[in-house]
Amino acid sequence: MNEDQKIKCRVAHLGKKASDETKRKHRIDRLRRLKEYKIPPTEDRGAADFFRRLNKNGFDFKPKTFWNLGYIADGYDENLHVWMEFDPPHHYYVDGKLKDKDVVRQKNIVEYFKSKGNPLSDFIRVRTDKEGTLVKEIVSMTKGAN
Repeated sequence: MNEDQKIKCRVAHLGKKASDETKRKHRIDRLRRLKEYKIPPTEDRGAADFFRRLNKNGFDFKPKTFWNLGYIADGYDENLHVWMEFDPPHHYYVDGKLKDKDVVRQKNIVEYFKSKGNPLSDFIRVRTDKEGTLVKEIVSMTKGAN
């Protein structure tokens, strides 16, 4: 593709929003590239210690890649079928509201499992400070709490 073709293609797509399916394909492609180039996914500070301590109580939360979704769970317990997100401050707006992209991510995850006829037992968010220290109770997002 020459430069003129690239410019025409870019201009043709300016202002158009990608479909949910296109976004999913982009997420999957990103995961594929990370794996191909042996780049580990980012891990929030304190997450590994948090899950290690939690697992001492009989749980089995660990990161897991869900290729069909294009997401990596911060912690997923296969036996309990529970997804847990470890959220440091950059996941929240200044007023403490969860950022829109995280709300969409959560919705996509919950709806995916529902559509497969195997809804999650729970989707849990853990809010931490920038050092990874728990600053808010663990909040169950599928049991009606917010």
